[in-house]
Amino acid sequence: MVRAPKVLDDLLQLGHPLLYEKSAEVKVPEELSKVSDWASDLSDVVAQIRATYGFGRAIAAPQLGIMKRLVYMDVSGPEVLINPIILEASTEMFDVWDDETVPPPFVVPEGTEARDFITAFQQQM
Repeated sequence: MVRAPKVLDDLLQLGHPLLYEKSAEVKVPEELSKVSDWASDLSDVVAQIRATYGFGRAIAAPQLGIMKRLVYMDVSGPEVLINPIILEASTEMFDVWDDETVPPPFVVPEGTEARDFITAFQQQM
């Protein structure tokens, strides 16, 4: 069966029931062969968001209906976080305009931790 790549229209909208579901861990090493396809989809959609709206740095797999603990980021270069876990969150907060947790073209003010310490299996792209 040929896999249809994900596109911007596949991005789940705010309020979609899947976005409230708990994602499953990526089974390592059994599912690592699938990570490349998932990451490619995530990367493609981030690129489409950037081209369409002028922003976009990261996307979580559930935002495309891939119910796995997987995050694609392209801040100083593309990388994938597999099964990320927040080990410690700062109690210090600051305000940001978040364009990552809501569907484009919306941005919302959001309080976020000043620092998070995250561990994950990382894959460079």
